[in-house]
Amino acid sequence: MLMGLKGLITLCDSLRYSLVPPERVQHLFKKCWVYWYTGTSSRRGQYLDPTTTYIRYKITYGVPGAGVAGTDFSRLLGSAYSPFIKQEVYGNNSVVLESINEVGVLASMLLNCQLNASDKLGLSSTMGFDMQGIATGATAGHRMWMSATAAAGQPQALESLTFEYSIPLIGILGSGTDKFIPIGALYGLRFELTLDTLSRYTIAMTANTLTSVSISEFEFVGNVIELSPEAQMLIEQANPEKIHIRSSTYRQASNILAASSGPGTNDLLVGIRVSSLKSVYMVCSPANANEGKYAGVNPCLDQGTCLVIAGQNYPQRTLNPSAHPADSFQELQKSFGALNLSVFNGCITKIGYYTSSLPYQLCLAYSQTPGNVMTVPSQFYLGIDTEVVARKQNLLSGINVNSSPMFFRAQIGSVGLSNAVHTCNFFGHYDVILELDVASKNIVAKF
Repeated sequence: MLMGLKGLITLCDSLRYSLVPPERVQHLFKKCWVYWYTGTSSRRGQYLDPTTTYIRYKITYGVPGAGVAGTDFSRLLGSAYSPFIKQEVYGNNSVVLESINEVGVLASMLLNCQLNASDKLGLSSTMGFDMQGIATGATAGHRMWMSATAAAGQPQALESLTFEYSIPLIGILGSGTDKFIPIGALYGLRFELTLDTLSRYTIAMTANTLTSVSISEFEFVGNVIELSPEAQMLIEQANPEKIHIRSSTYRQASNILAASSGPGTNDLLVGIRVSSLKSVYMVCSPANANEGKYAGVNPCLDQGTCLVIAGQNYPQRTLNPSAHPADSFQELQKSFGALNLSVFNGCITKIGYYTSSLPYQLCLAYSQTPGNVMTVPSQFYLGIDTEVVARKQNLLSGINVNSSPMFFRAQIGSVGLSNAVHTCNFFGHYDVILELDVASKNIVAKF
């Protein structure tokens, strides 16, 4: 986009935008965080670099009173994204550009599949992972309230009640976009994160649980470059009416498998409709699993498991995750474009991936004991590549699922399921084209 213009580019200071207005923080932390970027504060020729964007915030947990030090502690589940249940980006006039439900579950799966244990240990200072290095591949993160005093204090300060997190963004304002976003050509963008219920992203080791949470010092951070007027004029001449930016993001849908479901075929509707679907991921979580909705458990799937789109199976040969979990893991890697790579192999161990609803074939039952959350994780994820040509960075390389409903065929094996409701979260990775109207300064997402 900016080839040949390097001598005409200057790097502005990192932009930082906090909540607006700040007096609404105490009200909003229970519902959502709102970030506004208004075009009046940007200048012609300014571009946001989405490869540098992240959010940072402080979080403070409340406790019921004094407890037993080293015993009455809790752990964060997932990552620093986990306190949020929904991420949204709006353009002018509240036009939705992106909406990702269960964004914490999505982030946890992506991080487990693409960061190894050493990566997670090295990022424990910023992303909420465990700093002890004992089981950094687990889905559960750092400890909280190790001192078990009635308030935050100096003892065990690194594992007390107040923490600071920062995490790179998923989606069109982050990892999904590799082109600069011309913020100087927009009237405004709004970035929203909705806060989840505390008990859904923490796990207590005893009945003495955390009672409340508050968030402060929330900031959206990223680098902005500014072109000289001459360079900006060349770009405007090449794009007099519309500017198109290639991006990709995720969309979520969910369905359930009833408690104690028997063997047989269950076709679950996956409510995702897009023009270019690149891959689909499934995270199945029994209600009584240690990690809650962050658990990844194989619902005793047998041969015949697949996606069904317009009457066609994906993959055509179908999968048998219980009898051939290694094969399913390779399909998961292929869906990330990481097959046969020396990086992005993840931190999921065999004991984490070979986890099922009940003992079946090569898989073992998931753990319901909080004390085992670090040593017996539940990390079974199913990934299916749906690209026509497996090139993850190509535009519109996925299949069109706008005109036909998509189903997940869960072929449950002979043992059935455990006596807990299994929630299946599906995440579709799809192509997006951001279209900017030069005259009106409006932006829309086409997918």
